[in-house]
Amino acid sequence: MRTKGEQPKAYQIPYGEVVVHRHVYQRSGGGATYCPLERDGRIITSTPQLAKQVSSKLAYGSAREVQRDLLDNHGRTSSVSYLQRLREAVASVVEMKEETWSYAPLN
Repeated sequence: MRTKGEQPKAYQIPYGEVVVHRHVYQRSGGGATYCPLERDGRIITSTPQLAKQVSSKLAYGSAREVQRDLLDNHGRTSSVSYLQRLREAVASVVEMKEETWSYAPLN
């Protein structure tokens, strides 16, 4: 893989948006890029903390209610479609990890 240098990208955090200049790599023939920060930091479109907050809130209410809650309690504006996409991204990560999880039987 060859470095493409530091590339800026906006990430969503609980109180807004932050732009981070992160290292990105790509195979010499082109194709998909690889970003260690996103893989090792478990960042999808947001930090794990925001994803956890939104997922927890969506378990008890609709995306519109979560949107209102984030604005009222965190001063954070977000679109309903972003919250729904974040929920789908978290669900896909959980589904992938569920295949490797094992549970101890209860006695």
